[in-house]
Amino acid sequence: MLKKVKLMFLPVLALLSCCAGPPSVEPFITREKAEYGDTYSFDLDISGDCSLGLYTRMERKPFAAYPSDSLDLGIRWISPADSSFLDHVVLSLSEPADSTYSARDYIFSYIDSVKVSEYGRWRLRIQVRNNPESIRGLGIILTYR
Repeated sequence: MLKKVKLMFLPVLALLSCCAGPPSVEPFITREKAEYGDTYSFDLDISGDCSLGLYTRMERKPFAAYPSDSLDLGIRWISPADSSFLDHVVLSLSEPADSTYSARDYIFSYIDSVKVSEYGRWRLRIQVRNNPESIRGLGIILTYR
């Protein structure tokens, strides 16, 4: 009888483990879908300890140069209660994570341990201030711990 009870709980345990959230979320917005061509909007569920990174791809036409040596970002954080603050970040483009003749991919660590005033749905509006023509889009990497 005890064996039958244990076997009945195995499907329930399997179902509960499937309901756990993903270890990371990595949305990417293409340049064509950015607001005004230079502002990327993300909705994030920040309900615990997590880290935040950014990633992008730069492409060039044959024989053309890659863009400037950095990305200048204005990042507006909007809380679940609609308060906001602005952060300014300059990211170096000197070390791509991957590179081909026509494209370079970049991954940047932004915040190792996100500390927020309130948990819930946060919005990030990231404006690429120097907006190089070769940028194909911008993404974030939200890793839950």
